Amino acid sequence: MKKKIISLISAVTMAFTLIPTVAVAENKTNDSKETIKIMPIGDSITHGYQSSGGYRKYFYHFLSQDYDIDMVGANTDYPDTFTWLNEEVTYDTDHCGYSGYAIQYMEGTETRQGILETLQDGNYLHTYNPDIIMLQIGTNDILSAYNDGITDRLENLINYINENTGDETVIFVSNIPHIDAVEVYDWCWAYGDEKYSNTPEDFNVIINNYVDKYNDSIPVLVEKLQTEGKNVEFADVYNTEQSEDLIVIETDKYLEDGVHPNENSYSKIGMNWANIIHRYISLKADSELECPYRVADLVSLANYILGRSNHQITEENYSLFDVNEDDRLDSFDLGLLKQLFIEKNIYAETVHSPIKDLLIFNINVKAEFMKNENQKAFEEMLKNGEITKFGV
Repeated sequence: MKKKIISLISAVTMAFTLIPTVAVAENKTNDSKETIKIMPIGDSITHGYQSSGGYRKYFYHFLSQDYDIDMVGANTDYPDTFTWLNEEVTYDTDHCGYSGYAIQYMEGTETRQGILETLQDGNYLHTYNPDIIMLQIGTNDILSAYNDGITDRLENLINYINENTGDETVIFVSNIPHIDAVEVYDWCWAYGDEKYSNTPEDFNVIINNYVDKYNDSIPVLVEKLQTEGKNVEFADVYNTEQSEDLIVIETDKYLEDGVHPNENSYSKIGMNWANIIHRYISLKADSELECPYRVADLVSLANYILGRSNHQITEENYSLFDVNEDDRLDSFDLGLLKQLFIEKNIYAETVHSPIKDLLIFNINVKAEFMKNENQKAFEEMLKNGEITKFGV
């Protein structure tokens, strides 16, 4: 494969320089499109334990810049505002997240209410009829030592959701974060001798082996369900495949209490979810276009230039992205591809704003600045017009 050309400057700087500064239009281009109904389903991480709204407030804020979305579910938050970059932001608070719930009702080591039975008893899928479902569940199963059959229970839940939603409804199934079992050692009494015969440090390895085994089983299950014709996708929310800046796996750095994310991590989870759902919607819209390029190709090329893990550009399709045919992929190809899209009015034909490619980069850039707690520098760059003011 041809050697990729990467600038020596930092990825964050490249994110600023590769994408021209463009003023965000006040009116979205998808105003005439139907509202996209999104239902987050899960446990306390979906509910937002330790943080009102959790990741959902960030997810809504980022994705609603490009789409008319309606978060749906039987639960809601109060208040419906939060502060982002020193400004008050309103978000849609509806969801189906329930603190302490397992995949389904369990009793034995300890009793856990189930997401499956909650959806069934409330008839929520028929009531809200979501277009997209974001499912993250399984942490409480592992905390209560209900590891046997955990993936089978997840499959049963997904099948129920699939059978009770429309043919066009897509179910995104997420992996789960690691647990700091040293921090929550007292929570894990259900493990009995497996816990007490080990030091907290050794038990931490044991319990996260259960997490890893479960996480590894999820994409395998999703692939199986896809072969059965079910509209299910894997959401790699907690892995480095999304972005090194957005990983939420280092428990001592990202967790508030050993299980639940801290506020910075909730923002990163929301950003990852926004990236995943944004990509799905854009690909779905792009599939209706007659054009050799898709908007997703623009994102893939930009990620490649930034040095991020990218499986969309291969030796076979390398030349497709080499727009100026100089045997290298760089910002010139990115600029030419953007110009081609503008000339062909591709953006206007999809359900996105004319600068939809800025979404991924500005989300990542904001995460980087939050990570470094360098908001002052960020605001100074906004003031000087060095970067685009996005999503504020």
